[in-house]
Amino acid sequence: MDRCDSFIRQERGTSLLDVMFGWSGSEEDPDEPRWTQPAIYALECALTVLWRSVGIEPVAVLGHSLGEIAAAQAAGVFTLEEGMKFASARGRLMGNLPGAGAAVSAPAARVTEAVERWHEEHPGSDICIGVDNGAHQVISGPSEQVNAFAGQLETDGINVRRPRPSPAYPSPLVEPALDELQAVFDDIAVGQLPVSLVSNVTGQPVAPGQDMDGPYWRRHARSTVKFRDCVETLAADLGVDAVIELGPHAILGPLVSLN
Repeated sequence: MDRCDSFIRQERGTSLLDVMFGWSGSEEDPDEPRWTQPAIYALECALTVLWRSVGIEPVAVLGHSLGEIAAAQAAGVFTLEEGMKFASARGRLMGNLPGAGAAVSAPAARVTEAVERWHEEHPGSDICIGVDNGAHQVISGPSEQVNAFAGQLETDGINVRRPRPSPAYPSPLVEPALDELQAVFDDIAVGQLPVSLVSNVTGQPVAPGQDMDGPYWRRHARSTVKFRDCVETLAADLGVDAVIELGPHAILGPLVSLN
């Protein structure tokens, strides 16, 4: 955590730890993506080191959207500071984007059908499924469209939870940030994977020799998060029977069990 804090201090002139824990009278909002994303990366990397310090080594790692940056660092793709450089840039770039998201408690097939019907009724709409969690989906898009679409789902008897305001990733609204996001990796040397990493982009393990370089993270920021497929790959293909969730809240563990 101190190493991540030192990087942010040099980059922004502000302490990441002060923002995260409300120390020193920090007035920065930790719920803003420019702070949330590097904070989550720092915490997840620190927790990984903590588990490793008592002898717990992963045979495979999996992230969820932003969490794949920390998973990649755990797998040896880049150094702690290089990952923080990317997480910080991602948070800054995403924080400047418009849009919203909402969690829909319904299977992917039903939500996909609803999205397709919505596009037939509203040509040119940017509503999309941003995350396939299996038990529920996350829809993303312009705020007004998300609210209207969510209202239609609720009328159909589907439960929808509207989270705190956030950028609409990974919808078409993120595209203005993708060039600069990819460019962050121009001077980062991407390493090979000594630990299996299951990709949100494909739902499959990253293949030997496949670079997790700038173009990969560009696709990652824009593609639907295939978390359900990732969990199925852990169990069916990699033989994983125990998953430890590392993060600020116990959110994904129940989804792993349901999948």
